[in-house]
Amino acid sequence: MSNDEELQNKSILIFANKQDLPNAMSPNEIHEKLNLTKLDEHMKWYLQPACAIRDEGIREGLEWLAKSMVEHVDLTEPIKETMTDLTKWKNQAMSLWKTMNFKSLWDTFSRFF
Repeated sequence: MSNDEELQNKSILIFANKQDLPNAMSPNEIHEKLNLTKLDEHMKWYLQPACAIRDEGIREGLEWLAKSMVEHVDLTEPIKETMTDLTKWKNQAMSLWKTMNFKSLWDTFSRFF
């Protein structure tokens, strides 16, 4: 999983569910069994102990995931895209203006009014 390029630099939430059962693996045991240490280099991950039927740990895990996803979002990207589009439009308009003799066209058009 750590070699999967699509998952690199992504947030991974791992629920250690059924923590209410007597034979449940502890988060440390799960960490060791899944060899989560190797994910440290490429991924941001979180191991959340949980008991879904008691609604324990679910909210905390999802809050961590939501927070970590917001950290990866570039809120300025839509503004950058808009500025790029406006610059392209301006350049196209200026190019059109230069290739056509709009002053002459305007002079001709304005004589009628």
